[in-house]
Amino acid sequence: MDNLISASEFIKHLKSEGMVIAKRELVRTDSEVELQKTRDLQSALLRRKWLSYNDILKSKLLPYTSITGLKYGIVKMGVKPDEIAAIHGVQKVLTSAVKRIISE
Repeated sequence: MDNLISASEFIKHLKSEGMVIAKRELVRTDSEVELQKTRDLQSALLRRKWLSYNDILKSKLLPYTSITGLKYGIVKMGVKPDEIAAIHGVQKVLTSAVKRIISE
């Protein structure tokens, strides 16, 4: 019985560590938090007129992991040359073209 502690002692320990006991439905996992952050980022980016290749990659709007793959993929998916521009030295794609690809 040496390994047992009283319930009140356990509760005091939880409080001292800043911990609580909660129902599973009330707790979000790290992956759920990351997914929400990604969705928030996507939502914010889709309000812009132009998106850089890095914006598209970091927000996971399209299923590519490299800029080279993304460049090839957007051309293959039908993005027109006039929907791609270098703005202040950064290659960007019209958001409407990205939205069109997402909806297909």
